[in-house]
Amino acid sequence: MAKRAEEKRIVMLMQWTGVTKELYEKVREQVNWEGEIPKGAVLHIAAFDEKGIRVTDIWKSEEDLNNFIQNRLTPVTKELIDTEPNVELHPLYNSFMPGRREGGLETRIVALVKWEGVTKEIYEQTRERVNFERDVPKGLVIHIATFDDKGIRVSDIWESEEDFNNFARDRLMPVTGKLTDAEPNIEVYPLHALFIPGV
Repeated sequence: MAKRAEEKRIVMLMQWTGVTKELYEKVREQVNWEGEIPKGAVLHIAAFDEKGIRVTDIWKSEEDLNNFIQNRLTPVTKELIDTEPNVELHPLYNSFMPGRREGGLETRIVALVKWEGVTKEIYEQTRERVNFERDVPKGLVIHIATFDDKGIRVSDIWESEEDFNNFARDRLMPVTGKLTDAEPNIEVYPLHALFIPGV
């Protein structure tokens, strides 16, 4: 992913308990981030688990994200939602979008991976050996990687859970099994919304 030197892109990972699909759609309509694109917005992914919403965003800077939250998002959400989000911010390490696919949202899934103990060095060795950027796996739509102090955090979109499982079983795990003993924590949810205003 090419980016200008002055941009310090960040990944926002959010869990917001109590936010339903209906609430999300109300916020989406009122804030209108798809019609009036916020400065610095690069990518937005939304999915839901049994507790609420799970969001992965990429922004060109933390300042852009904070401006959007303070000036546009919070004035709307404070009137609709009585819980507070759990938000993590991490520098973007890698993003890969092999191309816009024809598939619809109805079959796509979001795979959220926490893999403690996986360092940038292990990731780079895996990236080279699995070769997913040159030999693109069937069904991969978007790959986002960032790191916290425990290990890697990955947010992927795949055309189907079957495509993701096939890749993990046939290409990923045979490589990572030789590099680390740690096991990933993988959560898979149906994709609810995807918005890519910039790359």
